[in-house]
Amino acid sequence: MKVIDYIGTGNLFHQLTDEELTHFRKRFKKTLFKAGEYVFRENDMGDTLYIVAKGVVLITRNIMVDIEKNIFVANEGTVFGEFSFMDAGERSASALVEQDAELLSLKRSDFDAYAKKYPAIGMKLYNNL
Repeated sequence: MKVIDYIGTGNLFHQLTDEELTHFRKRFKKTLFKAGEYVFRENDMGDTLYIVAKGVVLITRNIMVDIEKNIFVANEGTVFGEFSFMDAGERSASALVEQDAELLSLKRSDFDAYAKKYPAIGMKLYNNL
C-alpha cells in the first residue's frame, strides 16, 4: 500500500467522495522520524495533524516530573495531533516514535486555505475532527 493510501482509512475522511479524497491527499507532507525522536512534546504549541503511514508512535503524558505514561499507541493509519490542530493551542500529550516512522502531516494554515477554496469539503473534514 502506498503511503498516501492511508489517507481515507480513518474517520477523519468519513463521507468524502473518492474524488474529494484524491484531491485532498495532495495537501499532506511526508516526514520521516527515527525511533526515539519526538514528533512533539506535551505543552508545545501545535498546529499540525499527523497520520502514521509506517511505524509506531507512542502518545504519552507526564504524570509526575520525569515520568511519562503511555496513553495509546498510534499504528499505521492512526490520526493524532488533532486537538492542537483545531485550536492551535498547547499539545496535551507527547508523541514519541517507538519504531522508525513515516508520517503524513498537515498544517492548519494549509487546511484553512484548502477549506476556503473548497468550503463543502472543508466542512466535512472539520466536522469529522
